[in-house]
Amino acid sequence: MLTDLSGDALLAYRSSQLEPPDFDDFWAGTLADASGSGIDVRMTEVETRLATVDVFDVTFRGFAGQDVRARLRLPAGSAGPLPAVVQYVGYGGGRGHAMKSLLWASARFAHLQIDTRGQGAGWSVGDTPRIPRRVRLRAATTLHDRSLPKVRGNHPIEVHHGWRTEDDNKAGKDQLGLDAYQVRKWDPWHRHVTISMLAHAFLAVTRAGLGKDEACAPPPTNPPALAR
Repeated sequence: MLTDLSGDALLAYRSSQLEPPDFDDFWAGTLADASGSGIDVRMTEVETRLATVDVFDVTFRGFAGQDVRARLRLPAGSAGPLPAVVQYVGYGGGRGHAMKSLLWASARFAHLQIDTRGQGAGWSVGDTPRIPRRVRLRAATTLHDRSLPKVRGNHPIEVHHGWRTEDDNKAGKDQLGLDAYQVRKWDPWHRHVTISMLAHAFLAVTRAGLGKDEACAPPPTNPPALAR
């Protein structure tokens, strides 16, 4: 594990961030909206020709009413209750290919592997898009202002430019190989990410110099400078 403070210093550390005054009200309202909308689970069996595992394509209603995709893998022919593993891969990964991650089902567990919204990579593909760039959940102190425009039920949203880090990460992975490393130690990982970020910065500066810079716009696909 990498840390920049000693163990004693970490125990004594106190963040400078303060809880917003409407923090409890926001989460109470958000959870109330979520619990009242239902999850509308839809499930379709996937034809895999596997003899020992049944695979299902699962869709359910997530936050703000957006459909979230998942894979359900079961021991073949199972009918009764089973012990279950719910796997949320986290940043960078998704629900995976239908014929991957068969360990839990082979051990006679029900295995539900859930997409991370807007994520997915070669090692763990995803199929749930993030909320469009210019539509984001409101993140100000008036988070639950009922006078805001509504979409998909009672969930308040606002229109703005979105989170630039999401666009940069996606462009880096899609076009510059940001996630295409096969290393485990800090130094080689740091070199790879640094080179990818330098390439991204070069393309952004070049794009701006050509008068084509747009807020939150990713670099062009297959840029000529990197085609070779």
